[in-house]
Amino acid sequence: MPKKLATLTEILGIPQLRAEILRFLSQHPDGATSGEIAAAIGTRYQTVQRHLEQLEELKAVKASVKPPRQGHHVVFKIKPNVLAEAVEKNASYIQGS
Repeated sequence: MPKKLATLTEILGIPQLRAEILRFLSQHPDGATSGEIAAAIGTRYQTVQRHLEQLEELKAVKASVKPPRQGHHVVFKIKPNVLAEAVEKNASYIQGS
């Protein structure tokens, strides 16, 4: 992770791993499973799954079941514009607008 991004994640209180998950999903618009994301960013899928569940509660990602339904492969996709909207709204608030 670039040093500038590390500072931004520290300032905003975003876990570095969550930023990596969001970045991965942004680069994969068709979505990915927690296992695919974990393999790509080099961490355990259970940890990724926990972050994805929290992001889903925050309405930042959407989960869907990938066919065939046997095995229930859940695919996560980032919601369009969610990052830009979150940054814009929070920047306005912090700046007192």
